[in-house]
Amino acid sequence: MPTPDAAETALRTQQIIAFESGISDVADPMAGSYYIESLTDDIIKKATKLINEIDEVGGAVKAIENNFQQNMISKSAYQYQMEIDKNERVVVGVNKFKSETVNAADIQKIDKKAINEQLNRLKIFKANRNQKTVNQSMKDLDQAISNNKNIMPNIIECVESNATLGEISDFLREKFGEHQN
Repeated sequence: MPTPDAAETALRTQQIIAFESGISDVADPMAGSYYIESLTDDIIKKATKLINEIDEVGGAVKAIENNFQQNMISKSAYQYQMEIDKNERVVVGVNKFKSETVNAADIQKIDKKAINEQLNRLKIFKANRNQKTVNQSMKDLDQAISNNKNIMPNIIECVESNATLGEISDFLREKFGEHQN
């Protein structure tokens, strides 16, 4: 027997398919693919209209500079939320088919012993690797960044030389910054 949570997940999945996909609005959505063709035609019309609007403001770069795309995304998100709030759009579990009970998610317990064991394994790993090879691979990565080259081969070289993911990530954050705008 499925657990009550598993049964509810199955029910919500069926409800999402029925109410959010629109599949139940069509008797046979794949019959002759008319429905699919009409959706495709609709996408083409909307995409063409949007491309024309971007062209009217001077092209993609000009549109970005004028926040056209960002404004369109914000407008779309607002419209989507308004449809949910007005119950014009069904979102299972949000505005229809809500659960009566609220199940608190199990919070992962951090095992301090496992943390210490991992840190010890990391110390041993670093002590047993060839630090000169690690340093050279990181230097090569730095050179690739400076020359604006594809850095993926150098990242692979760093991994193969036993640089840790943390060391590589810290180095990339140092070079590119924590947050790129």
